[in-house]
Amino acid sequence: MEFDKATVVSMRLFESLPHNPILDVTHTMKLLNVSRPTAGKAIKVLSELGILGKGEGLSSMVSMSTLM
Repeated sequence: MEFDKATVVSMRLFESLPHNPILDVTHTMKLLNVSRPTAGKAIKVLSELGILGKGEGLSSMVSMSTLM
């Protein structure tokens, strides 16, 4: 099975969520040592899956979904 970079980074981001439940693109870039576009795509993938969502009162940050 072939994975693109965003998918692999999304899996790495998912694995880091228990220790980093609230994050933004800049934090994700530093955490996973990736570029801004790659970090944004990883967050988008997890958001589209319902794993991440906007936190209350957080303008540019996302947090783990309350579904988890």
